[in-house]
Amino acid sequence: MCVHKLKTAIRGDFNELMHLIEHGKVKSGDVRFFAGYSGWEENQLEGELERQHWLQTEPEDNSFFKVPPEDLWGWELGDIKKSYSIFADFGSDPSMN
Repeated sequence: MCVHKLKTAIRGDFNELMHLIEHGKVKSGDVRFFAGYSGWEENQLEGELERQHWLQTEPEDNSFFKVPPEDLWGWELGDIKKSYSIFADFGSDPSMN
């Protein structure tokens, strides 16, 4: 996913992003790419969203572009609810927590 300062997520449409950059609507420094893969069974994600198994938020402004990538996860969690930012400090090995 690509997110830019127009509060728009461009999911996989690189040509649309290039069009916006070429027409001066987006600056190349105003873009962050998030790459990864997750797979779900049919309707699984929709069910998880309905059961509120995911934390969701809409950006209030463009301030996350100022946050260093290594701090972004904790910053976003804290933006949803301040006490959630502690989860960003958990290691990847649960036995070490």
